Amino acid sequence: MKWRITNWEKACNNVVLVLSVIIILISIKDWAAGTEMRDGVLHSKINNYLIFKNSFGILAEGGNLYDYHKDLHFDLYKYSPAFAMAMAPLYFLPDWLGLSIWNLLNFLCLYFGLKILPGLSEKKVLIIIGIGLLELLGSIMNEQSNGLMAGMIILSLALMENKKTFWALGILVISVYVKLFSIVFLSILLFYPNFLKNVGYALIWFVFLAIIPAIIIGTDQLIALYKSWAYLLANDHQMSQGYSLMGILNSWFGYFPNKLYLLICGLVLAILPLFRYGRFSSRLFRYKFVAMLLAWVIVFNHKSESPTFIIAMTGIGLWYVIDKQKAWRSYFLLFALFAVSIAFSDAMPKLIREAFFYKYSMKALPCVVFLVIVLWELTFTRGENYTEEIDQFCVR
Repeated sequence: MKWRITNWEKACNNVVLVLSVIIILISIKDWAAGTEMRDGVLHSKINNYLIFKNSFGILAEGGNLYDYHKDLHFDLYKYSPAFAMAMAPLYFLPDWLGLSIWNLLNFLCLYFGLKILPGLSEKKVLIIIGIGLLELLGSIMNEQSNGLMAGMIILSLALMENKKTFWALGILVISVYVKLFSIVFLSILLFYPNFLKNVGYALIWFVFLAIIPAIIIGTDQLIALYKSWAYLLANDHQMSQGYSLMGILNSWFGYFPNKLYLLICGLVLAILPLFRYGRFSSRLFRYKFVAMLLAWVIVFNHKSESPTFIIAMTGIGLWYVIDKQKAWRSYFLLFALFAVSIAFSDAMPKLIREAFFYKYSMKALPCVVFLVIVLWELTFTRGENYTEEIDQFCVR
């Protein structure tokens, strides 16, 4: 007898509850893990969370967010002053509770974004969560913000589709103040009516979030912080190749292209689908474009680390569930799950992981292939699919 789920809404709620409990347990376990020696100084193992949390204290005391603060954590804070201000609620909480809330936020933002995205059933939401689950947990175990980033982008798309434009742009601009690369998602403004009005909304949010930290530190200190942030980012740009297209070119071919030129080439590729303006009214086209950008920001980010791949896998999952079912799509999905998640887990022997998958940036390969596939589908395929509504496609 075939086992079937008859109530997907209940199944979805149960999965969310179970994952929330698992995330809380992971958070408490990490908090209780103690300390480790870094650069001759004893630091907590929840270092990334402490960078986020302590940023508010440094900001409130008028310190330089972008200096080393080895008495609080190792590594540098690389986010905006507005993000530091948003950390105020966590700053005043005990670490075990604050870390649990932070990690839950990374999961639940993504879940609710998918849940309210028009055209996605509970079944499809669960499939997308399942596709990105190992990457999501990997990001959470590193106390990072990547699940939140993927969630804010999906949530802003959902609100745009539901004609809640002002709040959609607010969330999207907030994501830019968390990680600058999400600025490319402002290109979705081209898909919706009242373009100039929406640009005005975005500018209001940008200005508001840029100046709000001045409430507690003053204008002069805020300007000094922005100068320090710009200096840090300019110098940080030269350091790493990451699991990216740059990493593949370096490790496979020994080729070291100029990062700026490579980024410009990537931007040219990303805007190619925008010349098919006759398809902007298609929800399928809009969703595919966002899915493509979710992979693009990883492929062309020279700093891409393993925990960032929940962003790309969310894009792959979205692409997989919205279009017509074909065998090759499932084969590609299996390839992506293996190369991105399984091959970089303990399921793969460490020797093979390090000698092949790490060395040759194999984690980025499915994302590069995915980018080529979706750019082709958006730019060069015939347009009849984009005249149909998303709900008319296959039910998985």
